[in-house]
Amino acid sequence: MPADPVLAILVVYYFEEPEAGLLDIHLERIRRHTRMPYRIYAAANRLPDELRTRLLSADDVTVCPIPETELRSSYEHAYYLGALARQAAAEGVDYLCTLDVDSFPVADHWAETLAERLDRRTPLAGILRRENGDRFLIHPSCIFMRADFFRTFQPGFLPGREDVGSLRFRLLRMLMNSEWDTGAGLNDVLWRHRLKWVRLLRSNINQDHYLMAGIYGGLIFHLGSGSRGDKWFRGDEDQIALPPGKRLLLSAAGIMPLGRIPWFRSKLAPIRREIEERRAEIMQLNRESCEIVMNSLIRDPAGYIDYLMDR
Repeated sequence: MPADPVLAILVVYYFEEPEAGLLDIHLERIRRHTRMPYRIYAAANRLPDELRTRLLSADDVTVCPIPETELRSSYEHAYYLGALARQAAAEGVDYLCTLDVDSFPVADHWAETLAERLDRRTPLAGILRRENGDRFLIHPSCIFMRADFFRTFQPGFLPGREDVGSLRFRLLRMLMNSEWDTGAGLNDVLWRHRLKWVRLLRSNINQDHYLMAGIYGGLIFHLGSGSRGDKWFRGDEDQIALPPGKRLLLSAAGIMPLGRIPWFRSKLAPIRREIEERRAEIMQLNRESCEIVMNSLIRDPAGYIDYLMDR
């Protein structure tokens, strides 16, 4: 009788502002909804000692000893995820799934549901944030893949910095319609080998923000950018509406040195001031939305998820 498949959940634990309540919700929801045998493979190099100790004491978590890196942002995230994936794959698991510290399952048998949708030609499922303008980028808040796919192709989670200027990666970036982010290395492998992937799209009925607090495919919650200090998101650009004449003037200024001409400089200054004022307003609204989302989630996780799913 074949053994039950085993799942490795890969998480890079890091908080810019430590929030123990969010860690509790993340772990509790994994335990509540995961029926497939699993183990959490954790990178906790920059996690505060108090929270790191809690991970070390958890029976379902392995805190992996990974050398420190000077990389930051997406490259740091990709570095640690790659190390976790290589260790888990070498230990013979059947599936690998990345989660962010602010993402977690919200439905029973979520892992089996995703596994059933995969095969050798479709080896991967993941979140696609269309609401952020992404067209092809797999988001690391949930990337669920067959381990044999990882063992065969040994993909990085991001292309090397020396590769991103190549023609292939310029084309890939156009296809993704996104900045480089953790997960783009997997997109590169899928694209080159003509493999498919299952897109998990935003599915919540109710929402407090177009990007934060999303549920994807009815299976995964992602807080989404709540830890960002500036609270300015890519999709916010669409909320700055300028009349065609002002847009044309700004576009011309971007390709010609019009700022040196006094008349143009006098015309451009109020437009740029208007943009900055509108940008500040949007960032303040985002901060308010983030506070609503965080307070609602921490105060009553089950109730907030039911609200998002309109249950």
